[in-house]
Amino acid sequence: MTPKQIRAIPGWEDAADGEINNLFAVCAERWHRVGAMLIDGAKPAIGAMMIVSGELQTMFEVGNMALPIETLGVGDWVGTVSTFEDGAELFSVRAVTESRVLVLTREGLDRMKAQPSPTSLRIQRAIVKSMHSSLAKLAPLVSQVQRLNTEKRKHTKADLIALGFARLTQTAQIAASRDGPAGRGVELVQHDGVAIAATFRAMR
Repeated sequence: MTPKQIRAIPGWEDAADGEINNLFAVCAERWHRVGAMLIDGAKPAIGAMMIVSGELQTMFEVGNMALPIETLGVGDWVGTVSTFEDGAELFSVRAVTESRVLVLTREGLDRMKAQPSPTSLRIQRAIVKSMHSSLAKLAPLVSQVQRLNTEKRKHTKADLIALGFARLTQTAQIAASRDGPAGRGVELVQHDGVAIAATFRAMR
């Protein structure tokens, strides 16, 4: 990987060679094929990962069922929760396309903290921005997953379907607000029993 490729990543356009060299010093480059699982939601990630190329999909998985949550691209970070705090990630991450990531391990994070620099500040800002964007979209689902985890029982198909409809309702809510008054509500009118498609009606 070259400095020119790093500067093509959002947020790194003005990075100096020294900053990029520091980035390479604390991160490891990894390639992933289509469909590869980068993060198992039930386990800690190997490190925080910045997407350098390709697309990754965050998913909530139960058994052999998976609820797609969000598609992430170049410049986004995943695996930050278990890297900065103890615990599992909650959501799994798979490669939608052939992808390349830079992995910041816990050891790399410790080295970065021990030697504050413009690079560490840039990385932390990028991570916070990426996490803020994702959490804004995932907040309704995260609270439900946390509740299920607190109950200390295995997630079921019904749980996954409920989360799916929560995600669909959230998407419909955003669309209704975009096409009408802010805060406009929606209600579920019809569905086929699975969290793939449903009909919503805007509430006046």
